[in-house]
Amino acid sequence: MIFKYLLNKPWGAIASGQRRIEQKQLKRSEGFDYFHQRCRSMDNERREYILAMGYEELRQGLQNNSLTPTEVHQAYGWKILEVNDKINCVAEMITESFTMAAEVERLYHNKPNKPAFYGIPVSVKGNFFMPGYDCTIGFSKFIGMPKDSQCSLISTLIELGAIPICLTNVPQALLSYACSNPVYGTTENPLAHGMTPGGSSGGEAALVAAGGIPFGTGSDVAGSLRIPAVMCGIVSMKPSEARLLITNSHGGFPGKCRLGLSFGFFTHNVGELINIFDLYLNSEEHLKCSPRSIPMPFDMSKVHKKEKLRIGYFSDIGFLPPVPAAKRALRHAVKMLEVDGHEVIQFDIPHPQLMAELVLKNILPDGGVYMKELFSGDIVDDYMKQFLLLLKIPDSIRKIASYAIQYVCPQLATMCRIGMNNIPQLRYMQEQTDDYAREWYEQWNNLNLDAMICPSFPVTQLPHSYPSKLGACAVYTGLFNMLDCPAGIVPVDKITDQDIKDLNNDNIFPVGLNPILKDMRSGCSKDEGLPVSVQVVTLPFREELCLHVMQIVEALAAKHH
Repeated sequence: MIFKYLLNKPWGAIASGQRRIEQKQLKRSEGFDYFHQRCRSMDNERREYILAMGYEELRQGLQNNSLTPTEVHQAYGWKILEVNDKINCVAEMITESFTMAAEVERLYHNKPNKPAFYGIPVSVKGNFFMPGYDCTIGFSKFIGMPKDSQCSLISTLIELGAIPICLTNVPQALLSYACSNPVYGTTENPLAHGMTPGGSSGGEAALVAAGGIPFGTGSDVAGSLRIPAVMCGIVSMKPSEARLLITNSHGGFPGKCRLGLSFGFFTHNVGELINIFDLYLNSEEHLKCSPRSIPMPFDMSKVHKKEKLRIGYFSDIGFLPPVPAAKRALRHAVKMLEVDGHEVIQFDIPHPQLMAELVLKNILPDGGVYMKELFSGDIVDDYMKQFLLLLKIPDSIRKIASYAIQYVCPQLATMCRIGMNNIPQLRYMQEQTDDYAREWYEQWNNLNLDAMICPSFPVTQLPHSYPSKLGACAVYTGLFNMLDCPAGIVPVDKITDQDIKDLNNDNIFPVGLNPILKDMRSGCSKDEGLPVSVQVVTLPFREELCLHVMQIVEALAAKHH
């Protein structure tokens, strides 16, 4: 109590943090005002003409000189301000971007051999370093500590002609799929206010879904690309870690265990995503800026040799059941693939309980010690407080509690048991993870699978307060980081009234006394009409095949609407 009292005194850390946040908000507002001044003079009709273009049409317009980088920059600068006023997805505007747009136009307008992303505005996820800008990841303690280095993914895009225009919002500590923090506030889902856009790349996904940027950037260590894609009804894919390694970003879990940290993009459709990966991974600039990435050409032609595919599926991971809408979307996709002539066979998850424990232990191998230190002495976001309270419970009490709640809520009991107490336990967990991956790949190869399709996430869109109560859901996405498999998200349908009725039907989705299942039911009960997606997975380094299957599913879904 005394410590808390001192923290909140005018000279205390919390009070100091609040003053820093106020100063940051002033600087942030200055950036918005600057963009407003620079963009407001643009002709409305010309602006709307540019903003109505899809990514590929915009790219071609810039390449053939019918558009200029300056006017595209002004159009999107204005649109970003409009979108941000509604959903608060932007952390800061990059004011130097006007100079960058003018310079790239001077170098290449009306000239041949333009770089691939010439003049295209791109948003920067808030944990990617930008010179001269803070990387706060939602903490007041990191305000006023601008970076002097640049994220290599952004460096590559700049080398390829893109113009970074803004930094987007992320959850505090990158540890939630509620996109909120004390520094920049809460980001709304553009499809449904009051709902989270997902995280940790939530600001990016929200901006893309709202039409505020041609494509977005992001990272994924337990679903941070895929969960926002699910929540915002857009497309993304996480590659295997070494296919696209970058430097100069905050990784979320420094010293992570066997979780592949992936980087990628957000788009409106799979074709756009294929084009971006193609241009990015086949560029000389990519390997120059990220020399540790595997020098593996991106080649979609090799995936078209087999007309009909053998695809595995599972509808339930065995640890936590998906809500009826997510399960129906999976059945819908399976049926469409079968009708299209593909062979679809059931894949049984090996050892579901062990799998869940390993995923959760890999996410927080120290049981949350690092996270507790990170939050210490700083302002905690309202949507993180419940999770942090759980972390602060001593290990011994958590483990005793796990036995008491095992039969009421086995998922929460499992979460109470994560964390290792010594090096031998950590080593054994890594051995178990490697053994599990080996067994998974063996089962995959024994079934002779080309790809897999499964639920994208066990829940659909949620109010902001729910992710801190539903951390167990991350097993559906974190599994494929642990296996280092490419995994992509494709919307396939809309949530129906019947989905909501099934959600509230104890015969179809029984919840009993389980608080996690109860929260899944209440959190998803107002999602009618919102998009629902599936997840496509392939073996490591088969990104082209993953994208190919995603495109097949997308085309079939479009045909059935």
